[in-house]
Amino acid sequence: MVWDILFKKKLAVKIPPTFNVSTMYGVIAEVFDENLDARASRVVFDFSSLDFIEPVGVVILSNIFESLKKSKGRFQVPSANNAA
Repeated sequence: MVWDILFKKKLAVKIPPTFNVSTMYGVIAEVFDENLDARASRVVFDFSSLDFIEPVGVVILSNIFESLKKSKGRFQVPSANNAA
């Protein structure tokens, strides 16, 4: 598939300890390029260091997931046992 040739197959994105309006831009830049195309055909989100997420962070994650689904990319959210 052309997608797999042009882009990485898997990208691991670590969600910061506090996910809010200040930290969301770094996550968005990790997942999408300047044309808002996914940087990989599969994105794995690592929530292991997340301690607190503001409502705007929930909205941003939801939008990222929807965008990846529409582009037929795959994403994975591993289970974690932290309070967030």
